[in-house]
Formats: sequence, C-alpha cells, structure tokens
Amino acid sequence: MAIGLALALGRPSEPAPWLYPLYYVLLLGLRERDDDRRCAAKYGELWERYRERVPWRIVPRLY
Repeated sequence: MAIGLALALGRPSEPAPWLYPLYYVLLLGLRERDDDRRCAAKYGELWERYRERVPWRIVPRLY
C-alpha cells in the first residue's frame, strides 16, 4: 500500500515519496527480528524445528 501511495504521487524519480515505504520496510524488518528472538526464547526447540521447516522469514525466496 505504501508503494502504491508513493507511485500515486506522480513523481517516482524523486526520493521523498519513497521514504514512507522505506519506513515500513525498516519497521517490519526490525519487528521480525524481535519476534524471532521472543519466539525462540518462549518455544525453544519447537521454534528451531519450525525454522528448519520454514527457512524464509517474510517473503519466500527473498527474505
């Protein structure tokens, strides 16, 4: 949605509209790391087995 909003502003070559989607990428990346730490502490070995079965964190084959 943030990328669509940046494109709808009509100036995709300017950097200012892309700060909003960049904010969300950073927010989700940091949140994912924090959630992974919490789940590892809470579920232990069960979480490790889950991580073996699901190697991707957010976007399959990308991250």
